[in-house]
Amino acid sequence: MSPLHGLRLNCLLAPLLAALVGAVAVIAGGALHRTWSERGAARHELAAIHGLAQLSESAPPPLAAWQAAHPTWRALARVQVLGDAVTVLEQVGEPALRGGPPPQLLLAYQQPQRWTAGGLVAVAAPCLPHQGAASVIVGWREAAVPPPWWPWLLGAGGVLLLGGGLGVYLVARVYRPVEWMERAAAAAAAGGAVPADDADSLETASLRSSIATLISQRHSSAPADAASTQ
Repeated sequence: MSPLHGLRLNCLLAPLLAALVGAVAVIAGGALHRTWSERGAARHELAAIHGLAQLSESAPPPLAAWQAAHPTWRALARVQVLGDAVTVLEQVGEPALRGGPPPQLLLAYQQPQRWTAGGLVAVAAPCLPHQGAASVIVGWREAAVPPPWWPWLLGAGGVLLLGGGLGVYLVARVYRPVEWMERAAAAAAAGGAVPADDADSLETASLRSSIATLISQRHSSAPADAASTQ
């Protein structure tokens, strides 16, 4: 095995390793972006229902009018929870209230809650009017579609392709000229000619020229050395 085998391997692996790290960073960035998008959607949903509940504390707007202004909400309801019974005071659409009240609905009397129910996102917030009993405003909507993965996967693939292309470039511009110079030096030591398959590279042109000159000088000085020894 040639001593330069490790150089060729490093020319390929060094950019590929850097590209692999870059691809992992791109994928991690995509995961963070999706997480931030989901959290942003959750904050927006909580703020919307909480704002509706605060409006209802002073001058309750009709839920139908609010839904008409916010059509992304599939159903809305103003409910009261007494033990295991849920009393619907007002509703728009078809609220996903089946069976006993979920724990989040009970906790919504203290602070806004968000959970998944029947394939929909449910958001609840307390409505504490100045007069009358407390209630809870609940809204249901389709879950927000997360950002697609394909742009991030495409970016990671592009980084890997770039690393592979850089590895091939380094092999062509660094390893092959150095490998040629190794053979040329061996030929010079043995008194042979310059190898014909000259690997051209601007990065190693000066050293290649020096080796070729060394071989030529050795050939020209060989007859004189032979004559002086006779």
